[in-house]
Amino acid sequence: LLRERGRRVVWAPEFWEFPEWADGADLMFADAAGWRRPIRFRGGVGGHACVLDIAHEARRRGVKRLVFAHIGRPS
Repeated sequence: LLRERGRRVVWAPEFWEFPEWADGADLMFADAAGWRRPIRFRGGVGGHACVLDIAHEARRRGVKRLVFAHIGRPS
């Protein structure tokens, strides 16, 4: 989470559930699995939610701009 001149920018590359601290961000960078299917990482250490779920939650939680930095399987 970066704050500068009253603006909030969030970098949230890997999450299974939408992070509360991203609520109301001016700009959010996120990773996602695919359009409709989430990915769980081996060993239960996290994963990627799907694009549509992240976009829906971002809108519901007041994120102003959402950019997907990566969509698909982890590299």
